[in-house]
Amino acid sequence: MPAHALGSVRTGPPDLHCLVQRGSAPEMRLDLYAAPGAQLYVYHQALEIGDLLAVGFGHEVHLVPPWPGAPRTITLRSYFVSLHRSTDALYIASGEDVTRVDADGSVRWTSPQIAADGVRVEIITDDEIAGEADEDPPGGWYPFRLDARDGTPC
Repeated sequence: MPAHALGSVRTGPPDLHCLVQRGSAPEMRLDLYAAPGAQLYVYHQALEIGDLLAVGFGHEVHLVPPWPGAPRTITLRSYFVSLHRSTDALYIASGEDVTRVDADGSVRWTSPQIAADGVRVEIITDDEIAGEADEDPPGGWYPFRLDARDGTPC
């Protein structure tokens, strides 16, 4: 079974494994390495968008095409929180901002910093992204709204 090593690859075992399968047959293994000193296991998630598999871990999101294509990596300004899919895009929440990735894997925009320690995406429409941002940790959660076209605050 083919394997991809993703992230800050180093000697030794990976920080996390991900087995990708279609139906009941394993298709590939992903070995995930976080950058030294990064928060490793706070959040991790995988989500399909078109032909790509998005895998969030550490401070990165890896876009993995079907084998044998080469993965691409998006480095986040803060730690990875969650992935959210709309009809034509993927939204990545980090500890500080939200990034929109189009179905072809290209980054369309990254919002300005809207949080100090966490972003929760709750609603995605054609016009906006809404949720809560922790602006004053611990527990200083406030609502936010971003324009879905360019990531600017509404």
